[in-house]
Amino acid sequence: MIWPVKGSLSMIEVHRLPPLIGPSDFQQIAALHVALSSSRKTIGSFSHLPRTPQRAVRGMRLLSCIAVTSLLTPVRALYSEEDHVKILDDEDFREQVQQDSGVWLVEFYAPWCGHCKELAPEYKKAAKALAGVVNVAAIDCQENEGFVQEFAVTGYPAIMIFGEDKTKPTLFDGDRTAKGIVEAALTASRRVVKARLDDGTEEKKRKSRSEAKKKRKASGKSSVVQLTDATFDGMVLNSGDVWLVEFYAPWCGHCKALAPEWEQAASNLKGSVKLGALEATVNEEKTTEYGIQGFPSIKVFGPNAMGPADAQDYTGERTASAITDFALTALETMGGGYQIKELVSEDAVADICNGRSSCVISVLPHITEGGKRARDGFIKTLEDAVKLVLGKPFKFGWMQGGDQVDFENRFELTFGYPSLVAINLDRKRFVVQRGAFIAEAISEFLQDVMQGRESTVGFDELPAIKTVKPWDGEDVQLDAIEEDDDDDDIMSEILANAVKKEEL
Repeated sequence: MIWPVKGSLSMIEVHRLPPLIGPSDFQQIAALHVALSSSRKTIGSFSHLPRTPQRAVRGMRLLSCIAVTSLLTPVRALYSEEDHVKILDDEDFREQVQQDSGVWLVEFYAPWCGHCKELAPEYKKAAKALAGVVNVAAIDCQENEGFVQEFAVTGYPAIMIFGEDKTKPTLFDGDRTAKGIVEAALTASRRVVKARLDDGTEEKKRKSRSEAKKKRKASGKSSVVQLTDATFDGMVLNSGDVWLVEFYAPWCGHCKALAPEWEQAASNLKGSVKLGALEATVNEEKTTEYGIQGFPSIKVFGPNAMGPADAQDYTGERTASAITDFALTALETMGGGYQIKELVSEDAVADICNGRSSCVISVLPHITEGGKRARDGFIKTLEDAVKLVLGKPFKFGWMQGGDQVDFENRFELTFGYPSLVAINLDRKRFVVQRGAFIAEAISEFLQDVMQGRESTVGFDELPAIKTVKPWDGEDVQLDAIEEDDDDDDIMSEILANAVKKEEL
């Protein structure tokens, strides 16, 4: 289109130019205007010129307008169907992208945008490579302004990746090269395929972790030990336990992403390996001492670690499963052990039974039945069983026989000691071990529980747990037995005296 001209190019009605003109185009127009103005001064007044030169000037004006138009029209054609890039408008987008089950890459661009022009060759290469694999499209936002608000486009070019859920696209922020775009597209495709194969399992796991995190936050309880400069050495060094300590900063995005995985790993490892966290921006002494340069940083401490020289770096994947596997391996190689706690209160029972794991509770004979030697042997059996099921969803504890009668009755542990029951508090199901009280038999029993080969019984709630005095680790006191002996002596004396009286 050629726009009206009145006398000279300075009279072009710029406000009537089509909206596709960009800032750089106006600069070129201005430069052309200056050049024409200079030519006019050289020629002088048009009135005294012969008709032929006047026609020449009018021709110059016409050519100038054509030149201006030629500057503007090509920017509409960034892509064509031959480039394997689908050109979409509002209607096409609704019908093709939102109704399709495949992955789509959509570039939102403006034809006057310099960065869009720079991206175009790489985008075309990516589209050609992805042809038949991932759909690649482009939308001119000047002609389809509604998309700018709908998808919060704040700058050009913007590439959105539409995966399984077309209402929640992700913004591509990788390298604007053909390789970078292709890698992002294939990653999105793999994610969609994996989700379909898992049949929603991963999404359920994610929701489960999220709900567990909310519950822990609401209850104020966490399996992660919060450390400070003041408490670090006393809790972590030479502790007899394996520790994994995260050094983090509250503003760090990667730390925030790690937080739920770290919490889940701590819950998985409760009772075997300890996980701690130290806020580095507040506790600068330990951050400096351990040479922390970035966040999050994870250090591993063995049971006999004495300082920075003994700390190792964790460089594995930052997922709960990877951290758990690493920690259990470290436990085997570094030493330290799983401490099986005596359950002497309601809180102690809740501590091992709450969560997704099953609690395995053994009721051991009273200390008067066999003494310290027998009890240590039973606890050693449980510790050996723990080693055989490390990494499995079980947490162990023990009670003294006769201390929790309601518990023994509720879970059918009335046939003698030692006895053992596996309880899943979430599902309100339990199953009693009927085999030998040896590590291998207990391990086999728990494997069967995990595989669903043991018949479980339902229950409503845990019975009330009495708070009792914990075992002090010492052998049984024989005072009561000695008192009984004294009583026997007194009775013997009384009987002897009675016999003498009868003889007299």
